[in-house]
Amino acid sequence: MNAHLVGPPASPPRHASLQAALESAARSSVGLTFLDARESETALPFAALWQRAVRAAAALAALGVEPGDRVALVLPTGLDFMDAFFGVLCAGAVPVPLYPPVRLARLDEFHTRTARMLQACGARLVLTDARVGRLLGLAVEEARPALGCKNVADLREHVAEVGRIHRGAPDELALIQFSSGTTLDPKPVALTHANVIANATAIDSFLPEGGPVRQSGVSWLPLYHDMGLIGCLLLAVLASTSTFPSARAEAEPDRMAKLMTWGPATASTPTSWWAVVPERQTPCRPGDTAASSGSLARSLPNCGLRPLPKPDCETMKSA
Repeated sequence: MNAHLVGPPASPPRHASLQAALESAARSSVGLTFLDARESETALPFAALWQRAVRAAAALAALGVEPGDRVALVLPTGLDFMDAFFGVLCAGAVPVPLYPPVRLARLDEFHTRTARMLQACGARLVLTDARVGRLLGLAVEEARPALGCKNVADLREHVAEVGRIHRGAPDELALIQFSSGTTLDPKPVALTHANVIANATAIDSFLPEGGPVRQSGVSWLPLYHDMGLIGCLLLAVLASTSTFPSARAEAEPDRMAKLMTWGPATASTPTSWWAVVPERQTPCRPGDTAASSGSLARSLPNCGLRPLPKPDCETMKSA
C-alpha cells in the first residue's frame, strides 16, 4: 500500500517572474540592510536595488551578455551580489551563484571544483569583486568563459544607455543552483521563475502576519546556498519585507541574536545555529525594552532539515 502526504492547496503566485517581484517591491518603502563588523548599517531600499539592477543590465548587455547566457557570480553577501544577481536577470541572462574561496589552504580544491561548475553550467561570464577575483585566476583560465571575468564595480562605472528590461516568464529559467557537494561533486539544478516563486510563496505562508510592527528577516546564510538565496533574499523581495542579510553571524552567533531584537524578526538559519546561541539576554537597540526583546525571540521559527532539539526548544520558550 502506497502512502503519501497531501498538503493544503498551493498559494497562487503573486508575480510571473523575479524581475516582476523586484519591480513591485520597488514601490514599497522597505529593503535590505547590510551590517559590517562594527554593526554600521548600509541601507539598500528595493527601489534603489531596482534602479541599480536596470543599470547593471545595460552594462552587461554592452559587454556582450545575451538573453539565456549563464553568468556565474562568485561573490560574498553584499551590494555587489545584489547588483550582479538582479542585473543578470534584467538582462535576460541566468545567474549562477557559486561559493567564493573560504579556506586558503584548500585553494587547489576550490579551483578544480569552480572550473568544473563553470564548465557544467556553460558560463559565458564570471562576475566577482576585487578581493575574490585575485583568487579566481586558475579556475577561470581552465574554464575559459567566453566573456572572461569582470568585477561588479566595473559595471557601475560603465556608462551605457538603459535598454529594454527583460521581464521574464514563469516557465523561463530563473537561476542555476548547485548542490553543496558535501558527499559528491556539486550538481547543477535548473530552476524556473515558477519554481522559485512557488518555493518562496510557500515559505511566506508560514510567516507571522499582523501586529503593531511589521516583521523583518535576519539571515547569515550565504547567497550561494538555497536557504540564503530563496529562503531569505528572494522571499524578502517577494513579500516586500525588510531583511538584514549578514555574512558574519555563523562565527558570531551572539551578533545575530542581537539583530533579532532590533525588530520583529524571522530567522533564516539551520538548526545547528541554535546550539551555539549564547544562553543569555541579548542587548536590545537603544530604546527597546527587555520585554519586547523576549517577545521577538519567541516569534522565530526553525528553518532547516533537522528538528530543533528539545533542550533548545525549552531554552527558547523560557527566553
